[in-house]
Amino acid sequence: LIAYRDLTGSLPFFYSDRDGVLVFSNTLQAVLAAPFVFRDLDEQFLADFLLGSPYQDPNNTVYREVRRLPPGHLLEFSERGLSIRRIASVPIEDLLVLKHEEEYIEEFRRLLERSVRDQLPSIDTTILLSGGLDSATVAACAVSLRKRTVPTSVLNLRALSVDSQPLVDDRETWLASRFAEKLGIPCQVVHSGEALPFGGWDNLTEPFPEPVLDPYSNLYFSYYRQIALNSRVVLSGVGGDEVLRLQAWPYLRFLYRRKGLFSALSTLSGYVLDHHRLPPLGAGIRSSVQTLLRKKSNAPQFPPWFMPDFARHLNLSERWRAMNSLAETPHPFSPKAYAALNNLLVASTLEFFDATWTGCHVQPRSPFLDRRLSRFLLRVPPIPWAMDKHLLRRSQIGILPDEIRLRPKTPVTQDVLMLQAASGRWNPAATEPPAALVQSLVDWAQVIELLQQSIDDSLYMHLRPVALSHWPSEKALNKRMYQTPNFVKYGTLTEMTRANTMAGAKDGGANNTRTA
Repeated sequence: LIAYRDLTGSLPFFYSDRDGVLVFSNTLQAVLAAPFVFRDLDEQFLADFLLGSPYQDPNNTVYREVRRLPPGHLLEFSERGLSIRRIASVPIEDLLVLKHEEEYIEEFRRLLERSVRDQLPSIDTTILLSGGLDSATVAACAVSLRKRTVPTSVLNLRALSVDSQPLVDDRETWLASRFAEKLGIPCQVVHSGEALPFGGWDNLTEPFPEPVLDPYSNLYFSYYRQIALNSRVVLSGVGGDEVLRLQAWPYLRFLYRRKGLFSALSTLSGYVLDHHRLPPLGAGIRSSVQTLLRKKSNAPQFPPWFMPDFARHLNLSERWRAMNSLAETPHPFSPKAYAALNNLLVASTLEFFDATWTGCHVQPRSPFLDRRLSRFLLRVPPIPWAMDKHLLRRSQIGILPDEIRLRPKTPVTQDVLMLQAASGRWNPAATEPPAALVQSLVDWAQVIELLQQSIDDSLYMHLRPVALSHWPSEKALNKRMYQTPNFVKYGTLTEMTRANTMAGAKDGGANNTRTA
């Protein structure tokens, strides 16, 4: 048996093998339905989750006996056993040098239109539309294609736009609605400012397949449930930032090594003269200055609340350092874009909006992740084309209104989570004591103390144990474990989960059958 997962990771692939039997599926639940697959929790996955990177190892799932096939990998299963190997990577190609600027723009437009055309179905389709550049570009292209191919005036396109009002006064839905009206498509607006962290997590029809870090995950999934009322496909601008908004320093270093100092300096000065500002360098200058001035930076911190035995057993301090060290990528001038397209980052995002997570039959499609388009964008000179999405902005002259096309990419200054905590509507420390499993991994009293004290973005770090305790499967699992007289806190994850699996089998396996 040969199985392959595409390089983008469009669909997940899970498998488990034991005693010469292989079970595989695109859903975790179906693999768990096999009677010989025990629900032993993977302690490394749980540790990585609490460190903030649950998919650090792309092979792991929350269950030790169920594995995830990473994108670009081949699975071979025969009488000789099981083997996994990588057979595909994003190619590294030489810099694309064209004579005229218009050639870059024309080729980009051609590839983007082909991508949207290939991913745009003939049925009713929804576009996730913000006031930003990426989603507006996809929407404009989709409308243009429909108008050319549909003889009637019915486009079968609609938009969904979301903001954080009334908590945050932003212009996202206002800009999106104006643009949708210009395109001639209806736009549904959803105001999400009243939604609280972890809202609805205790009343899910089906539990999340794995623990999730984002406290607003169920809110995001509710958007898909809204979409499912009208559409089975949703287009988005996901992937635009990864390939169109890069840093200048790697390219300048590439020019210096290949053509010398004069080439690097002339490229940089040419950009400054044309744009009247420096490009985003990404050379670590800002963080170095902050260090010299002893200002607080957003550098990640090692969580202080791990139980000592658990942290020592898995050497978590060393793993945390490895997670936060800069990984070398072989691409000579666009390492950030290459890494995003060649590792699990894109795949984990797509998997997060799979139907088993959202709970509805809606397929997300992202034209910016088209491989033909990605390969082209990895070859264009980052200066000027990938500086603040210069190529995208130039390509949309006359297509997008300038209020969207020229809108700067500004960092979020009002964090919704922090605002809700400050308003008193939500108390991050007001959470029930977790099940025994979570308490075996972290010092819960310290977690609560830090949640009470957090007034900055460290709140997200201290909410990780809370997110794990909210995972419905974990709570149901430990409800039975905790009632077991011989329960031992640490070192018995396998025995605890296996006992629960056997208990489920004695109940007739109704839940597994329904899930499968």
